[in-house]
Amino acid sequence: MKTRPLAIALALFVLCTAASAQDYQIRTGANINLRDTYSLDGVVVEVVPSGSILQVVGRFNRWLRINRNGNTLWMADWVPYTRVGDGGEGGQTQSQIDNCCFVDRQCRVDADWVSGYWAFQNGQCAAPLQPDLQLPLTSTGSDSSEVNNCCYIGRQCNTDEDWTRGHWAFQNDHCDVPAGFIIEGPPNFLARVKEVLRFLESRSPQWFSYAMSGLDKIRMVDEPGVSSIRARTRTWRIAPDRFFNRTGARGVIRLASSMVHEACHAHRYMAGLQSGGYVGEKDCLRVQIEATETFDNFGGHVSWLRNLLANIDDPEYQWWH
Repeated sequence: MKTRPLAIALALFVLCTAASAQDYQIRTGANINLRDTYSLDGVVVEVVPSGSILQVVGRFNRWLRINRNGNTLWMADWVPYTRVGDGGEGGQTQSQIDNCCFVDRQCRVDADWVSGYWAFQNGQCAAPLQPDLQLPLTSTGSDSSEVNNCCYIGRQCNTDEDWTRGHWAFQNDHCDVPAGFIIEGPPNFLARVKEVLRFLESRSPQWFSYAMSGLDKIRMVDEPGVSSIRARTRTWRIAPDRFFNRTGARGVIRLASSMVHEACHAHRYMAGLQSGGYVGEKDCLRVQIEATETFDNFGGHVSWLRNLLANIDDPEYQWWH
């Protein structure tokens, strides 16, 4: 009869030990939202600045339970932080990275971090380009008349799959297009897309990476007025009248801006967020404005986008219907 109290005491001891083992401190690596519950729908109770020391007292799924002045708050565990007192062990060290935000993009809001996490899980982080992979690609010295594979003229191919892709890329004149990205359309369409890619990479490498990690294909379609993204297949479909309606430098800016916008929809889909409709379009319009500000040296397209966002609640401006 005396064994039951002893068992209870031992169980309590184990539980208390486990709970105390979870207690540790972290140092934030950015301005971090602390919420009232373990969800992005939770209310932001406090925003702590970069470098803040926080007490972790538990976790639930991908959320850290924070003791903040006696109150329980929650912090996403995919944001940048390091563990205090043990050389960084338990923080976001290179071996523990599971978010593209630590690899190829800068994430400023929760939605960015969620998108980065799912992109990492799907192997869609755009690794930094090697020096010999910068657009436009140049030959490594082989006589182009003797080769039939992009792997011979600039790409690094390590597997049979890489070489197969390199062969088909060569057949479609895609050697100067990022590996894995497909362009379907006539020669003038192909040339224009390449021009946009070179412009975006040279003017804004961060947003070039964002676009390439969100899109797998851009296809010209014979459907007047169409410019839409199929988020599941990461395919941007665009009609000639929408693609060629602006020429010169301003046209390149507009297309680069649109490319980022369509990639945003794919990123939201991969993150499990609403990819279209009012919510998706509004969020992607904000992303588009932020990106376009980095490369619109004329300023006209940014102004047009800002006006679109300012009037987005007006049905006449709701282009997605």
